[in-house]
Amino acid sequence: MAVATDLHHIARDYLDSFVAYLAETDTAARLVPIVDSARGHFLLYEIGHENGEWIYEPWLHLKVDPDDRIRILCNRTDVPIAAELIERGVPRAAIVIGWLESPSQPPAE
Repeated sequence: MAVATDLHHIARDYLDSFVAYLAETDTAARLVPIVDSARGHFLLYEIGHENGEWIYEPWLHLKVDPDDRIRILCNRTDVPIAAELIERGVPRAAIVIGWLESPSQPPAE
């Protein structure tokens, strides 16, 4: 369970640092981090109005599984999240790209 705890910490730290990175942009006022630590969900949503239109969109969604893997369920950024998680100490084999269909997919590149 220590690995899953570390993955929770890494996912939360990554989300916080990503929000801090975006804090300098106009979009930052509309970005809302959502954390459900008990269930292992770490999300970033854009919420608000732009040019008279309502925006409610996920930017990223990380899920820490009980089997010591971290799933990238959504990445609507231009940031290579898998590579950044590896730099933060997540083993490549523990990263799963969540929108790929095969449950036995190869580790993230």
